[in-house]
Amino acid sequence: MADLGVQAIYDLIKSGKKPTPTDGLDFFDTGVKLITDDPQDGVPSESVQYGLDNAWG
Repeated sequence: MADLGVQAIYDLIKSGKKPTPTDGLDFFDTGVKLITDDPQDGVPSESVQYGLDNAWG
């Protein structure tokens, strides 16, 4: 997920090329998910247990 953000930064530094916004959005969506034990209305997130079960680090 976050590798898309790192790649976008690398490309910007090496070539000056900014990432194009994701279709239907006004930003480049890297697919990062918010993990929290205090979810808020209107903010997409996943549970801490989801994060523990799916973390790659």
